[in-house]
Amino acid sequence: IFRMSSPLPFYVGIFEDPAERCGIEAHSVRRVLGLNPSACTLPTKVFAAMWPDIHWTTGYAPAAAHISAFGEAGLAWSVIVLIIAGFCLGMIGELATLGKGILFVATGAAGCTFAYYLTQLPLIAAFTYGHGLVFLLLPVIMTGAIGLGMKHTRAG
Repeated sequence: IFRMSSPLPFYVGIFEDPAERCGIEAHSVRRVLGLNPSACTLPTKVFAAMWPDIHWTTGYAPAAAHISAFGEAGLAWSVIVLIIAGFCLGMIGELATLGKGILFVATGAAGCTFAYYLTQLPLIAAFTYGHGLVFLLLPVIMTGAIGLGMKHTRAG
């Protein structure tokens, strides 16, 4: 019941100290660019603080994007992440309601999935992980482009 809310006090307590912060999450971006991912990972750091006696596994205590943002770079970044997330969800919602058909339904589904991932991943991860918004919308955009290309071919 409290899976996503129980780490909140630990995120605030640990990352109130700027020296403990991990920096803005770019793990998957670093990996794509061939750079080493950061050794500091928010959910594993919080898990270790929540359950200090567990040493036999590496656990994760994820948090919503704005809570993770506090651990990444502090309160200002947390507020910015809330604004960016709200703007993106609003834009995707608007795109999904612009018309009828499978592409608009798929855009709405991608937006809902993105919203779900914002509840347990840092902002950049919700965009760039293999199940992130970029990869959710890629087939929708490709299908739309192919459909437009076919429409112009028939019309011409």
